[in-house]
Amino acid sequence: MGTSGALSAADLDRLALEVISSDDFDREDLLNFSMARELARLNKHGSTDVPFAAKDGWKKGSVTLHLPKMGHPYTSESASPQFCVSGILYRPLLEVIKAACQCDQAKEYHWVPFKLIHQSSSVHLRAYTDIYNSDSMLEEDTKIRALGQHPDDDPDTEVAMLAMLLWSDLTHLATFGTASLWPMYMYFGNLSKYTRGRPNAHAVHHLAYIPSVSVDPDLSLQVVHPSVAPQHHPGQLSKDV
Repeated sequence: MGTSGALSAADLDRLALEVISSDDFDREDLLNFSMARELARLNKHGSTDVPFAAKDGWKKGSVTLHLPKMGHPYTSESASPQFCVSGILYRPLLEVIKAACQCDQAKEYHWVPFKLIHQSSSVHLRAYTDIYNSDSMLEEDTKIRALGQHPDDDPDTEVAMLAMLLWSDLTHLATFGTASLWPMYMYFGNLSKYTRGRPNAHAVHHLAYIPSVSVDPDLSLQVVHPSVAPQHHPGQLSKDV
């Protein structure tokens, strides 16, 4: 059976009806087959909270956003309509940093920034390869060290700076189905970019997973007083009464 190259839901329905349901196959298991129903089951199965267990430091929270409303000016942002996004999975930033500093890969971190110089008999050049030999990190490191140690710190406590790199992009959770999340990843610039860029280095740290929210531009927002918790759910905006 030829297809257009991308296997769509219609192609799978045709596969079930024209091929698998032929006399050469046992058709009992495919009676009343519905791709839409099977995709919904896959999405439901992928929505389990098991990958985000509390023992791994995952928490669940929500964020209330102030959004504009066309044709309705407001004197301040706090007076604008509110929209609550719930079901946000995240790990506390400090816990992620502590875990990264305690892992084996931290042995490869450059804790002290430095200048990299290419020098020969005819040339003396400053080389920039990573964040830890940039002017910005050198300047910040100087500022931090000038502050001195905290009185409660042990005399042997070392001062160091971490360069945090945040990244996010939409990710589908299954090969078949429409379930997706917006993950937030964190890398550390103290690790060489040549190591950080290798998938098998496992240098990325999962920071948060934000649920996808669909907002219909044709719907207007309901004004909610800041002291009143929003009553709608992610993906649903109330029309004005």
